[in-house]
Amino acid sequence: MFVATAVAYSYFAETKYFVELQTWAQANFVRFFLILIFVKALGIVWPPLPGVVITLGAIPIVGWIPALIADVLGWYLGSSIAFFLARRFGIKAILFFFGEAGVIRVKKFKVNPKRELEALIIMKCLGGSIGEFINYAAGLTTVKFRNFFLANFIASIVIAIPLFYTFNHALKSSNNLFLALIPLSIAILFFYIFRDRYFTWDELEDKEKPLT
Repeated sequence: MFVATAVAYSYFAETKYFVELQTWAQANFVRFFLILIFVKALGIVWPPLPGVVITLGAIPIVGWIPALIADVLGWYLGSSIAFFLARRFGIKAILFFFGEAGVIRVKKFKVNPKRELEALIIMKCLGGSIGEFINYAAGLTTVKFRNFFLANFIASIVIAIPLFYTFNHALKSSNNLFLALIPLSIAILFFYIFRDRYFTWDELEDKEKPLT
């Protein structure tokens, strides 16, 4: 879905309709801004939709700061909705959005309660499927919403601001986009090395079911 959306946007950006969208967005800034927030939030609630592609793609239209603000607000809104969906509907929410594999991961994966806030920040900073999955997973645990929201806030500062600033310059030079991958690689390496500090895994026995 991410690749398909990115390709579709790249194609759209080369058409005359993109210029028309720029004109419309400038004349209807508030409406366009609210649409960006909605799309970003929807992409968090329904992970297959990569909302970040749309908000990043809005940089040439409204500038990187408005696009960043819309992305962050949508991030907060979507994450909060996902958290409370899981808290309200439990495993059914995980099953609906992530399937049986998601349910198995939730049952095996637990956040170290002594380092709850740190663990959430690390996971949210990694982004991608991990960052979106934790929105639902956290809702099924005893994780406090205060810590959950604070982790989102900190992660948005650590990730969103450099991402949008770098992408804004990457539109002018591909070297900047390459350099942006360096801190991301370091973050993933840090997460792997210190994974036992923040998380625990419960071993689940695989039981063979008799054939019927």
